[in-house]
Amino acid sequence: MDADPEAALPWMATAYVHGDTLAQRVAEQGPLDWPRLKRLGGELAEALREILPHALRAREVPPPPRWCTAT
Repeated sequence: MDADPEAALPWMATAYVHGDTLAQRVAEQGPLDWPRLKRLGGELAEALREILPHALRAREVPPPPRWCTAT
């Protein structure tokens, strides 16, 4: 991850992780069970903790997030 908020055109880059959206995963496999939901919540909190200090504004976190990977 890198960013240059002081550039003439401020920018932020993050790694791309291939995966389904949460909506796609639920549509295909049904609701998440409790252990998976807890894991997803923890991973989401960790990702936001890492990215938000680098974001120029919170609304700049790029949608749609890809939080459901094959692992």
